[in-house]
Amino acid sequence: MKRIPIFLILIIAFVSGFAQSDIPDLPTSPKAVIGTDAETGQQVKELYYVLKANPAIKHSEYRAFNLSDSLVKQGFYDKGKMHSTWMAYYNSEPYNLMYKGNYNQDAKVGVWTYYYNSPGKAKKEEINYNTSPLEQTKFHRNGSIEGRGTVTQQGNKFIETGKWTLYSTAGKIEAEGTFAGGNKTGEWTSYDASGNKKMIETYNNSGVLDGPKKFFTPAGDVDKTEFYIAGKLDRIEDKFTFLAEELDKLSKNANEQYKTFPVILSGEIAEINASIKNYSKETRTPENLKIGENLRDRFLFATNNFAKLTELNQSITASFAAIESKYKNFHGDVFESEMAANYKAKKEFESVSSVKLKLEKGELLINSIKVTDKRFVDLDANKKKIYEKLAEIEKYLKTDYPKIYNTEYTKIKLKSDSYFMLKTIDEKNIAANLLIPELETMANESAKIKQLDGELNNSSQIMDLYKNTYIPIYTNLAPLYDAAIKKFNGSMDISAKLADGASVMGYLKKIEVDFQSINNQVVAIKNKKLEFENAFKEDKENKYIYKRAGRLIEVYEEAYGLQQITTRKLSVGKEFIAMIDLFLGYKGKDNFELNEKLKEMVTTQEMKDAFGIKNPYPFPE
Repeated sequence: MKRIPIFLILIIAFVSGFAQSDIPDLPTSPKAVIGTDAETGQQVKELYYVLKANPAIKHSEYRAFNLSDSLVKQGFYDKGKMHSTWMAYYNSEPYNLMYKGNYNQDAKVGVWTYYYNSPGKAKKEEINYNTSPLEQTKFHRNGSIEGRGTVTQQGNKFIETGKWTLYSTAGKIEAEGTFAGGNKTGEWTSYDASGNKKMIETYNNSGVLDGPKKFFTPAGDVDKTEFYIAGKLDRIEDKFTFLAEELDKLSKNANEQYKTFPVILSGEIAEINASIKNYSKETRTPENLKIGENLRDRFLFATNNFAKLTELNQSITASFAAIESKYKNFHGDVFESEMAANYKAKKEFESVSSVKLKLEKGELLINSIKVTDKRFVDLDANKKKIYEKLAEIEKYLKTDYPKIYNTEYTKIKLKSDSYFMLKTIDEKNIAANLLIPELETMANESAKIKQLDGELNNSSQIMDLYKNTYIPIYTNLAPLYDAAIKKFNGSMDISAKLADGASVMGYLKKIEVDFQSINNQVVAIKNKKLEFENAFKEDKENKYIYKRAGRLIEVYEEAYGLQQITTRKLSVGKEFIAMIDLFLGYKGKDNFELNEKLKEMVTTQEMKDAFGIKNPYPFPE
């Protein structure tokens, strides 16, 4: 049985489909012709309808088959113009869709989808005919977007033109740039999976590398640059060449900077410059790169610390000038010995050819100068204090106490002179720690002597009171007082004079208290006598007692007035008052009992002698 071509089967179906239609302009049967497809250029068998009124105008459904009877295209015409949905297919079986899109009166509209079945090509791409210029979207075989940008259509081909963005199968941006006539042009930037800039390439209008191609590190720094001329690699600039250029700049900068430090310029800077010769940008090994980086770090340290070193150098110069101005002319040998180490350190600082070591030594030298300055400040303070205390001692002793001045002051002055002759601050500090407390003590004691002397001069008034009031006591005290004053005035050293003065002052304070006590007692006796007179003088019944008591009072008054020792005087006065109180208490009582009481009360030898205690009745009848 012969096989019926599929083309004939489709014609029958095509005809039967339209036979039932009510379109008045269609013929009752389609045309079937052999023609050439305008898009592919291949021969096809076309099957379509035409208008009744004009058979040259296609209208309604259209289909085209290849010579193997496979459907390659289908769509619709509207009065000779392509309209509605159109689809095209690849030749191979099964029917592989080539594209699908819509026409509006021969004009493509909306989004057209194009499919590919050749290995390595994208599964599909889309053209948006509603945009100007046209926008194309390409897809990976997994369905994700491969790229998106603008195109121009030339026949059946779409030529990339303008800005494009390319994507990975994971949807990440891979590259961005511009097309011109289907070729990459200008700068194209590539990115890694993390979105970091990976590379920038430069193309000419022919799509050939022409210019720098930069590679970046993950941190965003240029790692390497390749230079192309018309597609050919001309040269490479990478971290090796970058480092070489950086070293050259740093070298020139350091050479210019360190003109003010010739020792460093001819030392470390010259040594680094010489070492640069061992670094070659052509030797791309980790070891060579390490050499270059070490040289760069040394240059950077030198240039970055130039200002600090300059400031430090100026500070050292100013510090030495200041300390010399303040102390050199005033401390002579001490200054030279104290500054010897600093002058030596300054020479070492000036001779150092390494920036780092020079900074370290400079900082140490500045600190040493500060310490030295503080030591001189303390030294001047000690010196001032010594002079002040010597002046105080001289003020107190020289005029009023020449003996002490000639002995004590002379000794301390010799110690002070020895202090000023010492050659080092350490020696002076040790001596000052001993001398200054001694001077302070002597100055304080000298001031106390002056104070004591004034108090003793004023204390003579108490002796005048005794002299004018209680002559027997004064007669007894005067030799003792004069001896104490003489001893005080004759003391040859400060400690003895202070002790003697304190002794005299203590003695005077005691007799002053005694004087007041005697005064109080004299008043008390006077009052008691008055009380006695008032009690007995007009009393006839006790006239005998009054007579005997009067004699007793006279004896007591005589004994009381003759006392030379204050303590004995106060004791007698106490008995005197008690005696009168006894009489007052025995008014009208037995006289014998009164006599016995009197015997008991008389305790002092003076009273016993005066009253004749051996006689049981000492009082006159």
